[in-house]
Amino acid sequence: MPCIVESYSASVGIGHSQGRLYVTHVHLFNACQLSVWALEDYNSKQWTLKHSVRILELFGRHQRSCDEFYDVIAIHPERNLVFIIGRTMKRRFLMSYDMDNLRVQIICPLDEYSLGTCAPYVPYFGELQLSEKVGSTSQLLS
Repeated sequence: MPCIVESYSASVGIGHSQGRLYVTHVHLFNACQLSVWALEDYNSKQWTLKHSVRILELFGRHQRSCDEFYDVIAIHPERNLVFIIGRTMKRRFLMSYDMDNLRVQIICPLDEYSLGTCAPYVPYFGELQLSEKVGSTSQLLS
């Protein structure tokens, strides 16, 4: 696995896209460097750096203000697209970053919403496996 340590200076996320496990990392003190790693081979545990970009340069800037932070909150399941929350003391916004076209798009401001933490939807397949063995969930309840 890539050597990534979560700390106050970094934001780390995990997701599943296009049949692979992904790890995202935003290093806040390196012009908000976004790195996206993919687990290419589950058997050999081979991770590959798929993309790297400085988020601030997408906005034509090179320096982060002291109250500016970015967190990857989700990875699109079928495209090379990540969803990022940008925040300062005064503003919060949701944006997407297309890694193929190197384009960032502001989706909406989040200033009106009091979101503590954003967590993406992750399907739970444990019940599916259980129901295959038992026959159906209703059999468990009787």
